[in-house]
Amino acid sequence: MENDKFIEFAIKDLNGEISPDDKASLEKLLGNPRYKEQYEEIRMKWESYSADGNSVSFDKGEGWDILIKKIKKYEPEFDGRKEKYKTSILLKIAASIVFLIISSGILLLSGIFDKKGNSINWIEKSAMRGEKLIITLPDSSRITLNAESKLKYPAGFPGNNREVFLEGEAFFEVKHDSSKPFLARAQGVITKVLGTVFNVSAYSEENNVNVSLVSGKIRVSSENSPDGIMLQPMQKLQFSKNDETSIVAEFDLQKETGWKNNIYIFDNEPLEKVLKQLERNYGVKMELEDNSSKNKKIKANFKNESLATVIEVIKKSMQLKAKIEKKDNQINKVVFYKK
Repeated sequence: MENDKFIEFAIKDLNGEISPDDKASLEKLLGNPRYKEQYEEIRMKWESYSADGNSVSFDKGEGWDILIKKIKKYEPEFDGRKEKYKTSILLKIAASIVFLIISSGILLLSGIFDKKGNSINWIEKSAMRGEKLIITLPDSSRITLNAESKLKYPAGFPGNNREVFLEGEAFFEVKHDSSKPFLARAQGVITKVLGTVFNVSAYSEENNVNVSLVSGKIRVSSENSPDGIMLQPMQKLQFSKNDETSIVAEFDLQKETGWKNNIYIFDNEPLEKVLKQLERNYGVKMELEDNSSKNKKIKANFKNESLATVIEVIKKSMQLKAKIEKKDNQINKVVFYKK
């Protein structure tokens, strides 16, 4: 029963039709790692419906006919008359069928098979807290994955494009191929390129998705705005997941991409945000004991600095003390508090 409700909530959420109460129930279920992983699988497959860059439309009449055909495949006695069935029952049937389709991989658009019906082998790479990972894709494109980030891509690039899915942050150096565009999908934002160098920051817990173009040319769009915006070199697009608005501005190269070389530049950033980034990159939990300090601004540059130096700089610049916790003789947590 719970799994059926989860699938129903997930489908409503991905289709933008979920109510606030159902959204709250979904968030509660996503606290379970099993459901969170299942949701990401469904989301990735859902997004792949527009994998070839085509917008996806839904006609209610046609949609009903398709649904009836699929239900009849599993329930031969179903006669297809809407008035005989409550919406809730139909949603459960539809959700169950979608789950069967996704689980068994019988749809081309699920990302399990290519257009010729050949099985696609997906590869998933993850960078843990405190580490970075360099990945070479099948087309020789090179991706540097930041801490607490995940990249999913096929073992080969069948079809008309090269598509990858990102959660977190990555620096892309894409091999030029005019016949096969490169699509990087991250938190509902789609970056389309032929060959270029750019950075994408799209952590699920953050409201903004940032796409920064270093060289070349890219088009950045969202699922609800497929036309997108064309960026020029040294332009950054900031997309708000809350209200789906975008801002384009110039950016500082070191500040946006320095993380690849252990360079972190903070220019009057909220302390809470700074600690979150440092936590990812140094692999150590960082907390504020007093919430009154979380929005205080800090200005600091760290270039290949040790964790001890970082802690001292924060203490002095923010007039705080630090309590250090260790595990196996290694620092695993730092709690900052008022003097």
